[in-house]
Amino acid sequence: MRGKIIAMTDVDDLLRRVFAKANATVERLPATATAEEVENAESILGFTLPPMLTRLHREVANGGFGPDYQLLPLTGEGRTAVSDYCEEPATRTSGETRWPAEVLPILDWGCGMYAAVDCRSPRALRVRQYRILTARGGAYEHAASTAAAPRAAPGQP
Repeated sequence: MRGKIIAMTDVDDLLRRVFAKANATVERLPATATAEEVENAESILGFTLPPMLTRLHREVANGGFGPDYQLLPLTGEGRTAVSDYCEEPATRTSGETRWPAEVLPILDWGCGMYAAVDCRSPRALRVRQYRILTARGGAYEHAASTAAAPRAAPGQP
């Protein structure tokens, strides 16, 4: 499904399903992120998070759920999505950041593979996969994408 946009008309139902699955597969879900934590994260990052990502952290849990290695918490102690994003500019090569701007890492698959949300598109939740290319000095390569664009319910704009 590379590059395919999946239309979602009932985001509330999707979030209920994600919560049910997460709650069934994790012994105890972490607390959800507060509105203030999301605002603080956006202030630190310098960009707005897509509404779907915000809702996942605010309504399901602040990370700690999902496939295999689980989503990184947005904020908090230890490793977070915000800390991973903010650390990357410190590892510049020839004055250029290796990680793309406004693309937030949300999951570390291990072995240099990351899932990240492209925050440059405010409506669509675009999830991209990146891998570190050690042969190119640790640069990142965009490996794959999926996109989910929330659509209004029938009869709504």
